[in-house]
Amino acid sequence: MTEEFLELALSMSSARLDHDRRPWIVGVGHLMGTPFSEEFSEETFKSALNTAMTTTEFPSGPVVYVPETYVQEVGEDYRLVRIVSDAAPHLELQIGLGGAGVVALGLTRSDILDDGSTMPGAVTLSDVESMIADTVTLSIAAALELGYTGHFEYCTAIAYSRPDGTLTFLAIDEETGQMTTTREGVAQFEPVFSDFEFSSRTTPRQVHEFIYSVATRVAEQFEGTPQLTTLHDEGHSDYTQDPLAGEGRR
Repeated sequence: MTEEFLELALSMSSARLDHDRRPWIVGVGHLMGTPFSEEFSEETFKSALNTAMTTTEFPSGPVVYVPETYVQEVGEDYRLVRIVSDAAPHLELQIGLGGAGVVALGLTRSDILDDGSTMPGAVTLSDVESMIADTVTLSIAAALELGYTGHFEYCTAIAYSRPDGTLTFLAIDEETGQMTTTREGVAQFEPVFSDFEFSSRTTPRQVHEFIYSVATRVAEQFEGTPQLTTLHDEGHSDYTQDPLAGEGRR
Protein backbone atom coordinates (compact mmCIF):
# COMPACT_ATOMS: atom_id res chain seq x y z
CA MET A 1 0.00 0.00 0.00
CA THR A 2 1.46 3.36 -1.04
CA GLU A 3 0.54 5.56 1.91
CA GLU A 4 2.80 8.29 0.53
CA PHE A 5 0.60 8.63 -2.57
CA LEU A 6 -2.57 8.64 -0.47
CA GLU A 7 -1.11 11.26 1.84
CA LEU A 8 -0.34 13.43 -1.19
CA ALA A 9 -3.85 12.93 -2.60
CA LEU A 10 -5.30 13.68 0.84
CA SER A 11 -3.26 16.88 1.10
CA MET A 12 -4.29 18.02 -2.38
CA SER A 13 -7.96 17.24 -1.70
CA SER A 14 -7.90 19.05 1.65
CA ALA A 15 -6.32 22.12 0.05
CA ARG A 16 -9.67 22.82 -1.68
CA LEU A 17 -11.48 22.99 1.67
CA ASP A 18 -11.78 25.86 4.16
CA HIS A 19 -10.54 23.72 7.04
CA ASP A 20 -9.04 26.80 8.67
CA ARG A 21 -12.63 27.73 9.52
CA ARG A 22 -14.46 24.44 10.10
CA PRO A 23 -13.59 20.74 10.32
CA TRP A 24 -13.93 18.59 7.21
CA ILE A 25 -14.10 14.82 7.13
CA VAL A 26 -12.15 13.66 4.10
CA GLY A 27 -12.18 10.28 2.39
CA VAL A 28 -9.80 9.37 -0.42
CA GLY A 29 -9.93 6.21 -2.52
CA HIS A 30 -7.32 5.14 -5.06
CA LEU A 31 -7.66 2.61 -7.87
CA MET A 32 -3.98 1.72 -7.76
CA GLY A 33 -3.63 0.20 -11.21
CA THR A 34 -4.76 3.37 -12.99
CA PRO A 35 -1.98 5.12 -14.97
CA PHE A 36 -0.79 8.30 -13.29
CA SER A 37 -1.60 10.38 -16.39
CA GLU A 38 -5.13 9.02 -16.78
CA GLU A 39 -8.06 11.20 -15.71
CA PHE A 40 -11.75 10.46 -15.41
CA SER A 41 -13.77 11.70 -18.36
CA GLU A 42 -16.86 13.79 -17.76
CA GLU A 43 -19.01 10.90 -18.96
CA THR A 44 -17.34 8.46 -16.56
CA PHE A 45 -17.74 10.89 -13.66
CA LYS A 46 -21.44 11.44 -14.36
CA SER A 47 -22.07 7.74 -14.87
CA ALA A 48 -20.27 6.81 -11.64
CA LEU A 49 -22.25 9.40 -9.68
CA ASN A 50 -25.49 8.22 -11.25
CA THR A 51 -24.70 4.59 -10.43
CA ALA A 52 -23.92 5.45 -6.82
CA MET A 53 -26.96 7.69 -6.33
CA THR A 54 -29.57 5.54 -8.06
CA THR A 55 -28.55 2.07 -6.97
CA THR A 56 -27.30 2.53 -3.40
CA GLU A 57 -27.91 4.82 -0.46
CA PHE A 58 -25.57 7.56 -1.63
CA PRO A 59 -24.85 9.94 -0.10
CA SER A 60 -25.44 8.21 3.23
CA GLY A 61 -24.46 11.08 5.52
CA PRO A 62 -26.49 13.92 7.03
CA VAL A 63 -27.41 15.49 3.67
CA VAL A 64 -29.70 12.53 3.05
CA TYR A 65 -31.91 13.72 5.90
CA VAL A 66 -32.30 17.19 4.43
CA PRO A 67 -35.58 17.76 2.55
CA GLU A 68 -35.27 17.16 -1.18
CA THR A 69 -33.96 20.67 -1.71
CA TYR A 70 -30.27 19.91 -1.86
CA VAL A 71 -28.66 20.54 -5.21
CA GLN A 72 -25.56 19.52 -7.07
CA GLU A 73 -23.35 22.41 -8.09
CA VAL A 74 -20.91 21.43 -10.82
CA GLY A 75 -17.84 23.66 -10.89
CA GLU A 76 -15.89 24.84 -13.91
CA ASP A 77 -13.91 21.66 -13.46
CA TYR A 78 -16.65 19.09 -14.07
CA ARG A 79 -14.89 16.66 -11.76
CA LEU A 80 -15.84 18.67 -8.66
CA VAL A 81 -19.43 18.64 -7.39
CA ARG A 82 -20.83 20.38 -4.31
CA ILE A 83 -24.02 19.13 -2.68
CA VAL A 84 -25.64 21.90 -0.67
CA SER A 85 -29.09 22.95 0.52
CA ASP A 86 -30.73 26.23 1.51
CA ALA A 87 -32.65 24.20 4.09
CA ALA A 88 -29.40 23.27 5.86
CA PRO A 89 -26.68 25.68 4.70
CA HIS A 90 -24.25 24.39 7.32
CA LEU A 91 -24.06 21.01 5.58
CA GLU A 92 -21.83 20.62 2.56
CA LEU A 93 -20.57 17.59 0.68
CA GLN A 94 -17.88 17.91 -1.98
CA ILE A 95 -17.19 15.12 -4.44
CA GLY A 96 -14.19 15.02 -6.75
CA LEU A 97 -12.54 12.58 -9.13
CA GLY A 98 -8.92 13.29 -9.96
CA GLY A 99 -6.14 11.77 -12.01
CA ALA A 100 -4.52 8.40 -11.43
CA GLY A 101 -7.77 6.81 -10.24
CA VAL A 102 -8.29 9.08 -7.22
CA VAL A 103 -11.77 9.55 -5.74
CA ALA A 104 -12.13 12.12 -2.95
CA LEU A 105 -15.04 13.30 -0.80
CA GLY A 106 -15.26 15.97 1.87
CA LEU A 107 -18.09 16.56 4.37
CA THR A 108 -18.63 19.34 6.90
CA ARG A 109 -21.47 20.25 9.23
CA SER A 110 -19.83 23.60 10.10
CA ASP A 111 -19.79 22.99 13.89
CA ILE A 112 -23.61 22.69 13.96
CA LEU A 113 -25.18 19.55 15.44
CA ASP A 114 -28.51 18.02 14.46
CA ASP A 115 -30.30 19.76 17.35
CA GLY A 116 -29.14 23.14 16.06
CA SER A 117 -26.58 23.73 18.77
CA THR A 118 -23.11 24.97 17.91
CA MET A 119 -19.93 23.23 19.05
CA PRO A 120 -16.64 24.41 17.52
CA GLY A 121 -14.59 21.52 16.18
CA ALA A 122 -17.44 19.02 16.52
CA VAL A 123 -17.18 15.76 14.55
CA THR A 124 -19.65 12.90 14.93
CA LEU A 125 -18.75 9.24 14.53
CA SER A 126 -21.74 8.62 12.25
CA ASP A 127 -20.57 11.37 9.87
CA VAL A 128 -17.12 9.79 9.59
CA GLU A 129 -18.68 6.36 8.98
CA SER A 130 -20.87 7.82 6.24
CA MET A 131 -17.81 9.23 4.53
CA ILE A 132 -16.11 5.84 4.60
CA ALA A 133 -19.15 4.20 3.00
CA ASP A 134 -19.67 6.97 0.44
CA THR A 135 -16.04 7.11 -0.68
CA VAL A 136 -15.81 3.35 -1.08
CA THR A 137 -19.18 3.22 -2.88
CA LEU A 138 -18.24 5.93 -5.38
CA SER A 139 -14.80 4.39 -5.89
CA ILE A 140 -16.39 1.04 -6.77
CA ALA A 141 -18.90 2.75 -9.06
CA ALA A 142 -15.98 4.44 -10.82
CA ALA A 143 -14.14 1.13 -11.03
CA LEU A 144 -17.19 -0.46 -12.66
CA GLU A 145 -17.40 2.34 -15.21
CA LEU A 146 -13.71 1.90 -16.06
CA GLY A 147 -13.84 -1.89 -16.03
CA TYR A 148 -11.15 -1.75 -13.35
CA THR A 149 -10.19 -4.69 -11.16
CA GLY A 150 -7.20 -4.73 -8.89
CA HIS A 151 -5.82 -3.16 -5.77
CA PHE A 152 -7.83 -0.44 -4.01
CA GLU A 153 -6.50 1.67 -1.17
CA TYR A 154 -8.33 4.07 1.09
CA CYS A 155 -7.68 6.76 3.67
CA THR A 156 -9.98 8.73 5.96
CA ALA A 157 -8.91 11.85 7.81
CA ILE A 158 -10.19 15.04 9.40
CA ALA A 159 -8.86 18.33 8.07
CA TYR A 160 -9.00 21.12 10.66
CA SER A 161 -6.46 23.89 10.97
CA ARG A 162 -8.35 26.64 12.78
CA PRO A 163 -5.87 28.58 14.94
CA ASP A 164 -5.98 27.28 18.52
CA GLY A 165 -8.85 25.02 17.50
CA THR A 166 -9.27 21.47 18.79
CA LEU A 167 -11.64 18.69 17.80
CA THR A 168 -14.53 17.36 19.86
CA PHE A 169 -15.65 13.82 19.08
CA LEU A 170 -19.27 12.84 19.57
CA ALA A 171 -21.26 9.61 19.27
CA ILE A 172 -24.76 8.44 20.11
CA ASP A 173 -25.06 7.02 23.61
CA GLU A 174 -26.55 3.54 23.18
CA GLU A 175 -28.50 3.77 26.44
CA THR A 176 -30.01 7.25 26.10
CA GLY A 177 -30.00 7.63 22.32
CA GLN A 178 -28.54 11.12 22.78
CA MET A 179 -25.52 12.57 21.04
CA THR A 180 -22.75 12.57 23.62
CA THR A 181 -19.21 13.90 23.75
CA THR A 182 -16.70 11.05 23.87
CA ARG A 183 -13.48 13.06 23.61
CA GLU A 184 -12.74 16.76 23.65
CA GLY A 185 -9.65 18.88 23.20
CA VAL A 186 -8.38 16.48 20.52
CA ALA A 187 -5.42 18.04 18.71
CA GLN A 188 -5.55 15.73 15.70
CA PHE A 189 -7.41 12.76 14.28
CA GLU A 190 -5.02 9.98 13.30
CA PRO A 191 -5.67 9.16 9.61
CA VAL A 192 -6.75 5.56 8.96
CA PHE A 193 -5.30 3.73 5.96
CA SER A 194 -6.51 0.43 4.55
CA ASP A 195 -6.68 -1.53 1.29
CA PHE A 196 -8.25 -4.54 -0.40
CA GLU A 197 -8.30 -6.40 -3.71
CA PHE A 198 -11.30 -5.67 -5.95
CA SER A 199 -12.33 -8.18 -8.63
CA SER A 200 -15.38 -9.39 -10.56
CA ARG A 201 -15.83 -11.98 -7.81
CA THR A 202 -15.88 -9.46 -4.98
CA THR A 203 -19.20 -9.73 -3.13
CA PRO A 204 -21.15 -6.87 -1.51
CA ARG A 205 -20.48 -8.41 1.90
CA GLN A 206 -16.74 -8.38 1.27
CA VAL A 207 -17.01 -4.68 0.45
CA HIS A 208 -19.03 -4.11 3.60
CA GLU A 209 -16.49 -6.09 5.61
CA PHE A 210 -13.86 -3.65 4.38
CA ILE A 211 -16.03 -0.64 5.28
CA TYR A 212 -16.79 -2.13 8.69
CA SER A 213 -13.13 -2.83 9.43
CA VAL A 214 -12.19 0.78 8.65
CA ALA A 215 -15.17 2.08 10.66
CA THR A 216 -14.08 -0.06 13.62
CA ARG A 217 -10.61 1.48 13.58
CA VAL A 218 -12.10 4.97 13.32
CA ALA A 219 -14.55 4.27 16.16
CA GLU A 220 -11.64 3.40 18.44
CA GLN A 221 -10.56 7.04 18.27
CA PHE A 222 -14.09 7.95 19.40
CA GLU A 223 -13.77 5.41 22.22
CA GLY A 224 -16.64 3.37 20.85
CA THR A 225 -17.81 0.95 18.16
CA PRO A 226 -19.37 1.59 14.72
CA GLN A 227 -22.87 3.03 14.91
CA LEU A 228 -23.90 3.57 11.29
CA THR A 229 -22.13 0.58 9.77
CA THR A 230 -23.69 -2.86 10.25
CA LEU A 231 -22.28 -6.16 9.06
CA HIS A 232 -24.96 -8.75 8.19
CA ASP A 233 -24.80 -12.43 7.33
CA GLU A 234 -23.91 -13.29 3.73
CA GLY A 235 -27.50 -13.96 2.61
CA HIS A 236 -28.96 -10.72 3.97
CA SER A 237 -31.16 -8.78 1.54
CA ASP A 238 -28.85 -5.77 1.77
CA TYR A 239 -26.34 -7.87 -0.13
CA THR A 240 -28.49 -10.02 -2.42
CA GLN A 241 -30.44 -6.99 -3.68
CA ASP A 242 -27.38 -4.78 -4.00
CA PRO A 243 -27.02 -3.80 -7.69
CA LEU A 244 -23.26 -3.66 -7.26
CA ALA A 245 -23.27 -7.37 -6.41
CA GLY A 246 -20.89 -9.76 -8.14
CA GLU A 247 -23.56 -11.15 -10.46
CA GLY A 248 -24.17 -7.70 -11.85
CA ARG A 249 -20.50 -7.32 -12.71
CA ARG A 250 -20.07 -10.55 -14.67
